Amino acid sequence: QPWFASNGTKSAKWQRLRAGLLAFNEAEDLVMPEGLEAAVIAESFDFEDCMQRFELDWEKAKHMLRMVMKGREQAAHDHADPPAELAEAQDQDDMEDVEPTWSTEQLSQRLTVLKSAYLFAGGSHQPWFASN
Repeated sequence: QPWFASNGTKSAKWQRLRAGLLAFNEAEDLVMPEGLEAAVIAESFDFEDCMQRFELDWEKAKHMLRMVMKGREQAAHDHADPPAELAEAQDQDDMEDVEPTWSTEQLSQRLTVLKSAYLFAGGSHQPWFASN
């Protein structure tokens, strides 16, 4: 999925977060932890609290990702603008169209929580997974 990348502009990160939530919800073989979506988009988002609440560990998730990616070429690159299919995902989801006022760091943290949950649910590397 192209939404795994977390580098780039604030707008690109917001688009990836939205596309990632949509992809996670639509994945037939993955179960999103109950309450994760609401926690990730909540105005009162707290990174450490989310990681603990959903029993996520970014270091373990990164290790899982390295194992999956071992021997593969990295398809995503840092600071890439979101692929065209992200614009299509934007039109399909029901999240606000207005970009939030969250900082770039807050968006990165939200993506980290989402990526960790995706991996812990059994997901594999996605193009939206560019390094944090």
